[in-house]
Amino acid sequence: MGYRSDVGFACDPIIKQVIETMAEWDSEFKALLDDSDDVSSDDFGRYCWHSIKWYDSYPEVQVIENIMIMCDNTDITGCSYDSYGFVRIGEELEDIEMKGEPAKFDLYVNRSLDI
Repeated sequence: MGYRSDVGFACDPIIKQVIETMAEWDSEFKALLDDSDDVSSDDFGRYCWHSIKWYDSYPEVQVIENIMIMCDNTDITGCSYDSYGFVRIGEELEDIEMKGEPAKFDLYVNRSLDI
C-alpha cells in the first residue's frame, strides 16, 4: 500500500510552460500530471493529487522537485521561490511540507473534523 499524501502545486505562467514542456518529453511525468486534478482557471498552473505515493525517489516526482529547486536557486526574472507554491500533507498529523510561496497561490492547509 505505501505511505500516501495529498499534494498541491501551483505556479505562475512561466513555470506552467516549463511543466507542459517537460510533460511533452517525459511520459511518466505526463502520466503524473494526467492523474492530477488540474484546477487551472487561467494562465497559472494548479495541480492537486489525492492519496498519492509522493516519493522523492520516483522519477516523475523528481521532475516537480527539480523544478522547485530550479526556482529556489535561479536569479532570473520570473523564476524564483515565489514562482510556485507547494504543499504536501502526509498521513501523520504533523507531516506537512510547504515550499515556495503557497499563500500567493491561495494554497492552504485546512484540516477539519466531521461527525
